[in-house]
Amino acid sequence: MSQEFENQIRESVLNDKIKFFWKNYRLTILISIISIIATFIIYLSYEIFNKKKYSQELYEYSVAIDKLNKKDLNESKQLLKKLILSNNSNIVLLSLNQLLTISTNSKKEMLEYINLVLNEKKLKNENLELLKIKKILIVFNDLDESSILELLNTKNKNSPFLRINHQLLHDFYISKNQIDKAQLYKKIK
Repeated sequence: MSQEFENQIRESVLNDKIKFFWKNYRLTILISIISIIATFIIYLSYEIFNKKKYSQELYEYSVAIDKLNKKDLNESKQLLKKLILSNNSNIVLLSLNQLLTISTNSKKEMLEYINLVLNEKKLKNENLELLKIKKILIVFNDLDESSILELLNTKNKNSPFLRINHQLLHDFYISKNQIDKAQLYKKIK
């Protein structure tokens, strides 16, 4: 009987502790639970919004390609120009490559598009480096030494494009008849 009585006392004390805890901390508990649920809902809403936005941009890219296939170059260019300002790096790169393909006869247009993307700086460093290399290839004959050194990333030894950068510098110095400097970059390869 005393065992049963002790169990009732323990149970009563535990219930009192739970009631006391709930009475003192219910507001904090409820706010915490509501905050967690609200954060989850906001995150999901943000993800859904981004997916819809990227889906719309992908649709616009498809429309631009369709117009390009139908030889409607002006309309296609307008859509692609709009898309190179997107936050979606894949759409930016796809659109830029299409614009560069369309504008192969105009260095000025090609440079305008590349500079627009480079100035936005929304791409990863590797993609930005690759665009700088494309820019160099477009204007290779018109470059001076300071311009090419500014565009190329030769100091970063971990760059995936280090060999290409050194080859471009080697070729640049050969084209300018600066054989000593060219040999320096040939050895680094």
